[in-house]
Amino acid sequence: MLDHVGAKSGIERTAPLLYVEDGGSVVIVAPKGGFPQHPAWFHNLKASPDTTVLIGAERRAVHARLAKPEERERLWEKAIRSYRPYVEYQQRSKGREIPLVVLEPRLVPARRELSASSKPMSTSAIDARHLPARTAHGNDC
Repeated sequence: MLDHVGAKSGIERTAPLLYVEDGGSVVIVAPKGGFPQHPAWFHNLKASPDTTVLIGAERRAVHARLAKPEERERLWEKAIRSYRPYVEYQQRSKGREIPLVVLEPRLVPARRELSASSKPMSTSAIDARHLPARTAHGNDC
């Protein structure tokens, strides 16, 4: 479960997403079912990259960044091994590269600082981990 704050509304939201573990990080995929636009939670993470994820019973404070070009191929392979329909989503996306977001661990809990102290995430800096396939099949993944 990914917590995020609406970039425009400021409303706190939670999205059930698939993920894959990568070292100490979690990688999430932003396919939106192959639609040409990114999912809303992706835009929200760009605006407020410091957040939390709930994996099983563990809530983790994380910082979101985009996967770097040099790690993207390796992470994409991990993602499609975890959930094969990502390949079809990429084909349907009309040329949109489906973002991979790496969620790196943070020491400071995120919930209290989501709206005020989070600095906007640059597209090149988004890093996220994918949530395990067993957690949920998100509505706009």
